[in-house]
Amino acid sequence: MERGARVLVVDDQPEVRALLRDILEAEGYQVHEAADGAAGLSQLATVQPDLVILDHMMPNLTGLEVLRRIRADGLTTPVIIVTAYGDDATTWEGWSAGASYILDKPFDRARLLQWVERLLSDDPPPAAAPADYDLDSHRSLGDAGGDSSALPSD
Repeated sequence: MERGARVLVVDDQPEVRALLRDILEAEGYQVHEAADGAAGLSQLATVQPDLVILDHMMPNLTGLEVLRRIRADGLTTPVIIVTAYGDDATTWEGWSAGASYILDKPFDRARLLQWVERLLSDDPPPAAAPADYDLDSHRSLGDAGGDSSALPSD
């Protein structure tokens, strides 16, 4: 998929939404924002995003609850879960719910964009089944080096 794809960013922290918007818009993506899970779900129908970036921990509806509803509705839109709680249990829960990738905070800008591009490509990687998931090989993207964008924790 080429630049200009629609990305829906759902995060309850305005500064995180602004950071993600700035990174993605600088690369030519159309960014739509929602401040909570309910707003994110309502925007799914109107925006019809090509990719969703969900914060893991939000009040009322968590990112995982939103993801479960997305998948229950039969939508196959790629979803990146962003979390400050990158422990094995959280990561496993995200994959089990149907996440396309789990991104630990703070994250590396270049690696975020790498995954956005991969998931929006004409030949995206297959979704990992939880049974196939290797927790050690899917750790924080920030571990790869480069400039890290420090994000506030949830």
